[in-house]
Amino acid sequence: MFAVAITTHRCEPAWCFERRQRFDTKHLQAQSASDPCADPQLVCSGAQGWDKRIKPQWWLSRLCLSARVASATFAALTAVFAKVGVEGVNSGFATLIRTIDILVAVAVILRVTGHWQAPGSVSAWSYTFLVLSGLATGLSWLCYFRALQIGSATKVAPIDKLSVVLVAVFGVLFLRERLTALGWIGILLIGFGAVIVAVSS
Repeated sequence: MFAVAITTHRCEPAWCFERRQRFDTKHLQAQSASDPCADPQLVCSGAQGWDKRIKPQWWLSRLCLSARVASATFAALTAVFAKVGVEGVNSGFATLIRTIDILVAVAVILRVTGHWQAPGSVSAWSYTFLVLSGLATGLSWLCYFRALQIGSATKVAPIDKLSVVLVAVFGVLFLRERLTALGWIGILLIGFGAVIVAVSS
């Protein structure tokens, strides 16, 4: 009878667990833990114990797709609602109202879902970059609301989406991420599409 190693995901024979541990890489483990859609899992399969990659379960893929579609939908509603709400309001004060709204909403969601985390458990390194991210977000919102006051949402929103291109460039330069040739083609198409929509609107 095989010895069994109990992991956080499943029970498996000890020899299979050891083989999978040797085969696995820290990079794959980190990606799988942070985003189950980013990379397939490594599992032990068959009598010989060969490791192979498998795609996420269909429901998990569908859940990730639904979340991304919902994110895009809410982002579109943000531009439409902001264009209507910013009329007659100072862009800076409009940003303050939006910030307070988000703070209260996220705090309630964290409390309800049980994802609240003790502030002391966050490292100084994480705090530093989260604060920098917050400052960048604040400046982005100030510029965004000012642009909505001056121009139409159909022109402002596409240019705002050029951030996708900049994220790809910054990710390669500073985070040492890599994109395939097909990925770069997609990024360039997003950039050209945003400019064309903004200019033709």
